[in-house]
Amino acid sequence: MATTNETEVRPSIHEPQHLFLGGTATPSADGSTFPVVNPMTGAKLYDCAAATLDDCSRAISFATAAFGPWSRSSPSSRRRIFLRAADILERYLHEDAPEILSSEVSATRGWVRVNILGTAGTIREVASMATHIKGEIIPAERPGMTILVEREPMGVVLAISPWNAPVSLSVSLGTLPG
Repeated sequence: MATTNETEVRPSIHEPQHLFLGGTATPSADGSTFPVVNPMTGAKLYDCAAATLDDCSRAISFATAAFGPWSRSSPSSRRRIFLRAADILERYLHEDAPEILSSEVSATRGWVRVNILGTAGTIREVASMATHIKGEIIPAERPGMTILVEREPMGVVLAISPWNAPVSLSVSLGTLPG
């Protein structure tokens, strides 16, 4: 098991990788897995849980339950969460992220570093926007009336990222506006 500076414990790259649902690592609903191989060498890295439709539904249910408190949280609270996520992601550069990503996608350590640091930067940029939410005033057709457009969290998004840049593309899909 890989350990971090906090209480988090993650399996090493050579152990089976589970789904992360509702804050818990769990096998897929039917227990099926698929091998993850290094595309350059063909060497098997580990077995990964193969998510079923039920697993996807469970993930959406957990995310929907978390969305209520998230959408009611203050902008400053959201900003702190994003900043902490960026710090955690960067910390992985000093742990197992270089080994995992370079093995999974046959990337150089330099590419992994750029991918992680760029993604952490994206998360920090999103964090900065959390406390600068602005609405728009749009003229109405009726004299004396105006329309206020207010930005607010939309809801749950299920995103499946491609293999070549899973960290940056997942973050971009889930956090960047419009």
